[in-house]
Amino acid sequence: MKALTRSLAVAALVPALACASSPPAPSQSPDLVPLPRAQASASAAAPPAPPVVEEAVEITRAGAVVRGVLDRPGSAAPAPVFLLVAGSGPTDRDGNSFVGLRTDAYKQLARALAERGVATLRYDKRGIGASDHVPEADLTLGVFVEDARAFVAKLRADGRFSRVLVAGHSEGGVIALELAQATPLDGLALVATPGRPLGAVLHEQLARKLPADLAKEADRLLAAVRAGAPLERVPPPLAPLFHASIVPFLRSQLDLDPTSLASTAHATRVLVAQGDNDLQVSVDDARALAHASPRARLLVLPGVTHVLKDDAARAPTQPSYVDPTMPLPVALVAAMVDLAREPQ
Repeated sequence: MKALTRSLAVAALVPALACASSPPAPSQSPDLVPLPRAQASASAAAPPAPPVVEEAVEITRAGAVVRGVLDRPGSAAPAPVFLLVAGSGPTDRDGNSFVGLRTDAYKQLARALAERGVATLRYDKRGIGASDHVPEADLTLGVFVEDARAFVAKLRADGRFSRVLVAGHSEGGVIALELAQATPLDGLALVATPGRPLGAVLHEQLARKLPADLAKEADRLLAAVRAGAPLERVPPPLAPLFHASIVPFLRSQLDLDPTSLASTAHATRVLVAQGDNDLQVSVDDARALAHASPRARLLVLPGVTHVLKDDAARAPTQPSYVDPTMPLPVALVAAMVDLAREPQ
């Protein structure tokens, strides 16, 4: 278990190392829809919310039990439901992790949606939280995709739900895109989802941040990962990224192109939502995803960070990563409700 949690922590660091850059400036492209800051912050003036029912849900697949929680409206009428797929590393169903992330973002999002008549199933990926722990060398992106597919099938078979949509955050968006290649969805929300292959971003960012000789070694090791060859002579500074037990997971997504997946995703409607104060994924990523999908609506959230909170800090350390009291952007909730209820 120690090895598993160690490599999951490394997996959480890979996107940050790969995508972090100078804070992106808000784009002025006409195909973006920046919202006024007053709309992007939570409002205290809200009508009394209907009751929300919370219940445990689980699947058993490939020798592991994957556990989640369903937040649904208290009314008896059939409701649309999102499957919420978490981001990378040990991020749990609430949007928190043992490596210091404390946001409650997924929990808050699910509650806000349920109060507006839309259910959400959020879960701990296998190896994380309440779900069964498994050998880390057995984890690949495809394993996570099949777990998500099993949850979608479970929701499809439940007569309480009128539509089944998937919302993926960060790496969860890539999982959602892979899922939608073979499983038709009533809607797809890509939230803070990267728009370029991980391998391309790693090459670019490592070349920028590392000494030339070390960057060259990283390229050599990435080539070995692609080829399925043994990793030899790994320099100590690169050891966490190229730990043998996480190489299968790295290989499984290294050259996946999210924009290509977006162009062939089987989803009736698509929302691409991106904060412009995200230090890991940029508005340009979101624009690329939206342009790739003929059915996509692009929503830019002013001042919103990678963890889906309104946070004015633009330094590498943002309070929203450790302060769960910070509000979700109301505009994101509203856009997801619209996606779930939009006429066919």
